[in-house]
Amino acid sequence: MSPKPQFHEGRFELVLRGGDECKLVVDDGVDDDALQRYEALEFKEFFLQPCMAHDYDRHLARTVALVSRHPRWRLSLQLHKILGLP
Repeated sequence: MSPKPQFHEGRFELVLRGGDECKLVVDDGVDDDALQRYEALEFKEFFLQPCMAHDYDRHLARTVALVSRHPRWRLSLQLHKILGLP
């Protein structure tokens, strides 16, 4: 599951409460409290991925800082975008 509430502004309600993987896209709106809320759900793996936007470097730094404070979460990167592939 990859919820993106920051891009949907409350238009969708989270229904899935567990599964194999949960991935959050990190921008300025994802913080320690958000991670703790998702950690309470029943997922096996948790991933954080920096938002690919004009301020990617800031999102990447924020993602690395969050991963370092929350050991259940692992860094995920969109390699195809980093390499410029479609």
